[in-house]
Amino acid sequence: MSGNFDFMKNILPSAYDNWVESEKLAHIDYKKAAQAMRNAMEVVATQYISKNKLTDKFMKEVKSDYHDLKKVELKYKLDFLEKNGLINDPGLASKYILHNGRKRDDFFDFSRDVGNNSSHPGEIVTYSELCTCLTGWHKVLREMYKPKNAGAFKEGKMPIGEYEIYHCEIPKDRDRSHCILEYYAIKPGNIVDQYALIREYDKKAVGATGKKFLKRNVDAIDIAKQEADTFTIGMPDVEEITPYESNKTNSYLFAYIFRRKPQALEDVLKKGLTLPERLKLCRQIAECLLGLHQSSIPIYHRLLSYGSIYLCDYHDMKKGWIPYLTKFDFSKLELANDDMTIRDFADDAKDSMPSEMSKYIHPQWSSGNWEAVDEYALSILCVDILNGGIVKSLDEQKDAMEDMEDEGVSGELINCLKAMRSDERPGLEYVLEFLNEEEKKWS
Repeated sequence: MSGNFDFMKNILPSAYDNWVESEKLAHIDYKKAAQAMRNAMEVVATQYISKNKLTDKFMKEVKSDYHDLKKVELKYKLDFLEKNGLINDPGLASKYILHNGRKRDDFFDFSRDVGNNSSHPGEIVTYSELCTCLTGWHKVLREMYKPKNAGAFKEGKMPIGEYEIYHCEIPKDRDRSHCILEYYAIKPGNIVDQYALIREYDKKAVGATGKKFLKRNVDAIDIAKQEADTFTIGMPDVEEITPYESNKTNSYLFAYIFRRKPQALEDVLKKGLTLPERLKLCRQIAECLLGLHQSSIPIYHRLLSYGSIYLCDYHDMKKGWIPYLTKFDFSKLELANDDMTIRDFADDAKDSMPSEMSKYIHPQWSSGNWEAVDEYALSILCVDILNGGIVKSLDEQKDAMEDMEDEGVSGELINCLKAMRSDERPGLEYVLEFLNEEEKKWS
């Protein structure tokens, strides 16, 4: 398991296991993470005193009733190490403040308090406290053991459950989706690795009415996966990492699951795909969208854009790039009990779309004709894909369509894409026929 404390693996394996456990649980269960951290502190302090042949000196100084070093309270061990200059306050703050407002002048008292709170039913542990402790101890351990090539602690590198994080970023849709962070992760397997795009939301930020909104991605994909049609090839699996109902964390995390490393559509287009490859992507996305609309419980994306699409590379299996449709935060499910809460969130999100994505919004979006809304957005998306890059405005799309025709895209397909934006739209089945025919010409 890769994380911030990898350097401890060969130095002190028993402590390493606990540091890793603390990181793995930091997003999932604050108290269990703090308990693992406290166990790691205990192992480090005990081992350091013993290994450096300081046990006799320690026992004389603390005047403990215990004759077994392991049974002496952690506080005495940390005080002894600090007093003798063997560990030093990492200097993260002039004072360390616990969630209840209590202040500690010393980092080691603070981290011990956080660890102790994990075992007291009436106490809580916060994510902020955990991160302060892990950051500080990471620095302390680097100074104690002086490992080679051990950089500073990075919060975004902490594993989440069994997922190792290889990239973390603030999502571009943060302001409208309320997703505070995205983690690109991998779960190593004995035979095949599993990739994930993990989305983290602050439950408090969306309020008491936000449950259906936060769970919309999971609900939409679960419903889609119940369909037997092949369109679900364009739908990733989904996993709730921290159930919404959990009181062990303030965050809601779920993961889109992929069999290959997911790459943003915008990034792959920059690599330069061939026209046949781009036509295939358009056809596959259209198939997936049509399948969603025609499922027993119709699903409408409502805010489809290039930011909704991730690609996985299956060239080794002669399948090329396969697109996956994501970001169902604001989707519409045709359920009798599907209330207006999601619509309110969707209205706000639509109004806050950045300029390069606002072109995807149907002029009559608010009318509630969601088939037309998705078809309109698909037309914009297809032009961006066939153009080989994302353009910022509808005016630029007009120029892009001229360039597409020069490259060999048929006038019939271009006219079809234009018709998808009109009041007399052809419908996704008809669009899919055009895309299939066009793809065959180039195969």
